[in-house]
Amino acid sequence: MFGIIETVSGKHKLSQLGRMVVDPQREREARAKSFLMVPLYAAIFEKYKGGVLPPAAALERDIIGLGVAEKQTGRARQVFERSAEQGGFFEHGRNRLVMPGFASREESSLPANRCRII
Repeated sequence: MFGIIETVSGKHKLSQLGRMVVDPQREREARAKSFLMVPLYAAIFEKYKGGVLPPAAALERDIIGLGVAEKQTGRARQVFERSAEQGGFFEHGRNRLVMPGFASREESSLPANRCRII
């Protein structure tokens, strides 16, 4: 779900995002992008980005509204919170969901020792 592993012909390998996660210079960006690959997490982020998260019970009601079975909401909230922490979304406090800052770099076809002239 996080987009880190892809399966081709029954074999698993790191996706482009997975390779970014293991690159110390791209890890921060990759973790944030990976977090948003999960549809539930992306929906919660869109609703609360930059704002204050509601208390646990209210967040769990939102999670139910997003299609998670009522018996699974407590667990889903806990996993969401751990994933948000790993993705860097709680750097401004555990009650505030904020996209972590990073300098996004597009993959370039230019060799590392060449520069592009504009």
